[in-house]
Amino acid sequence: MIKVANGFCDLCIPYNEKKEVMLEIFKELIDAGYRNVAVEQTYSHESLNSKNGNDLIPEPVKLDEFKEQLKNKLNLFNRLTIEYSDPSVSHACGRSLNFKKYHLIAALPTTETALQHSCQMFLGDIITYNEETVKIRLSRKFYYLAIRRNMFFELKYSPAIIDSSERRATISRAQQYHMIGKSRGIILTSEAKDPFHIRNPYDVGCLGYIFGLSEEQGRSAVSTLGRKVLLAAESRRLGKTPVLVKYEDVNSSSDEEEGGSDEEDEIGAEEQSSEDNLGKRKDNSCTDKNNKRIKIS
Repeated sequence: MIKVANGFCDLCIPYNEKKEVMLEIFKELIDAGYRNVAVEQTYSHESLNSKNGNDLIPEPVKLDEFKEQLKNKLNLFNRLTIEYSDPSVSHACGRSLNFKKYHLIAALPTTETALQHSCQMFLGDIITYNEETVKIRLSRKFYYLAIRRNMFFELKYSPAIIDSSERRATISRAQQYHMIGKSRGIILTSEAKDPFHIRNPYDVGCLGYIFGLSEEQGRSAVSTLGRKVLLAAESRRLGKTPVLVKYEDVNSSSDEEEGGSDEEDEIGAEEQSSEDNLGKRKDNSCTDKNNKRIKIS
C-alpha cells in the first residue's frame, strides 16, 4: 500500500550523509507546506559497471529514523537517478534486486541516443538533466512517447536561483519543453542542498511563468503531477497488481480542492440554468402550437 498525502510535493532532495543537515531541510519543507518528499541518490552507469559484485546498484538509504523524528509529518520516498550514455543500462537495472527497492527512478541521459532511449524504453518515472546535458535536443515524437508511457520531465528551481549558468540552462530546457510539447508532464522540484534554497510551493508555482508554464500548469507541477508520479511509479513496480492508495488528511487544504468545489458549483449552476431554459422552450413550443390551432379553427 502506497501512502500519499494531499499536499505539495518535492521529489528531489539530494541525500546528505550529515543527518543534521537533512533534518533541517525536512523541517523547512514541513514549514513551507510540503507533504511528499523524495530523497535522491545519484549513480552513473560507468561507475556501476566498474564495481565488482552481483548487484551493481547499492541499497537505498533508510529513512525510518527521519520519519520518527518528524513524527510522520512527511511522506519520504527513495529516489534513484541514473546517469548513463549507453542504452545497455536497462540490462544492468534488470539484473539488480536493489533497483526495485527504490520508489522513484529518474533517468539522466548524457547523449542524444540515451535521451531517446529514456523516452522509449527506460524503466523509470522521471527524465531529468544537468548543466552539461541541457543542450541535447529532444524531438516532439519522443517527447509525446514519454508522456504516453507515464513519464514526466523535471525542472529544478534551486540551481537556477544559486548560479547564473544553471539559470540559463534551466530556462533553455524549459523553453525546449514548451516549444515541442507545450510544457506537458512537467514537474518542478528543488534539488535543495541547504534549507535556504527551499521556496514556498506557491512561489514555485509562480516561478513557472519564467519556465513557460501557465498558471494551472505551474500549480499542478508541485501538487497534482507530483502525486501522479508517485502513483505511476507504484504501478510500474507492482505491474498489474491492484494498488491500494491511502490519502492522508493534512492541516493545510490545497487550492486545487477549493478550485474543484467552485467548479462543481459552477457546473451545477450551468445544469440548473440549462434545465430552466429547456423548460421555457417546451412551454413556448406548446403555446405556439395552441395559437396555430386557434388560427386554423
